[in-house]
Amino acid sequence: MSDAKYHTGFRRFGAAIIDGIIFTPFLMVDLWILNQTDNVWIIFAWTAFNASLYYLYSIYFHYKFGRTIGKWVVRIKVLDISETKLLSLKQAFLRDSLYLIIQIIGLLYFLFLVAKTGDLDIIIMDYRNFIDYSFLCWMLLELLSMLTNDKRRAIHDWLAGSVVIIAKSS
Repeated sequence: MSDAKYHTGFRRFGAAIIDGIIFTPFLMVDLWILNQTDNVWIIFAWTAFNASLYYLYSIYFHYKFGRTIGKWVVRIKVLDISETKLLSLKQAFLRDSLYLIIQIIGLLYFLFLVAKTGDLDIIIMDYRNFIDYSFLCWMLLELLSMLTNDKRRAIHDWLAGSVVIIAKSS
C-alpha cells in the first residue's frame, strides 16, 4: 500500500479547526452563562453538558459516516484498520476514550474544587488549566505517534484499531 493514501497531519489539523468552528456557538453560550450566573451548580451542569456534546458528535459521526464534518471538508475518512469498513460503535468510542477520561477526571476535579473553595473564579481557572494542560500533553503525544509510523496513526487510532485515509470522494 502506498503511503500517499494516508492523511497528512495538516489535513487532520484542518479538520479539527473546522469542527472547532462548528462548536463556536457553544463557546458563546459558555461565555454568556459565565457572565450571567455565579451559581456553581449551573456552571457545572453546563460544563458537563457542553463537554459531552463534542464527544457525542465525534463518536456518532465517526461511527455512522467515518468522519466528522471537518474531516469531510478536508477529505479524510476514518476506517477500521482493515481499510474496508467503517468503525464499529465500540471503535468510535475507543477513539475518543482518553479524551473522555480526561474530561471526566476534569469534572471530578471541578467537584473537588467546589468542596475545597467557594471561589468560583478559582474553580473555573483551575478546572480549565487542568483540562487545557492535559489536552495539550495528550495532543503532543498523539502528534509524536503520528510522525513515527507509516500509516500516520495516532495513539487513539492504535487503541481503536482505526486508520485515517484520504477519501477518494466526498
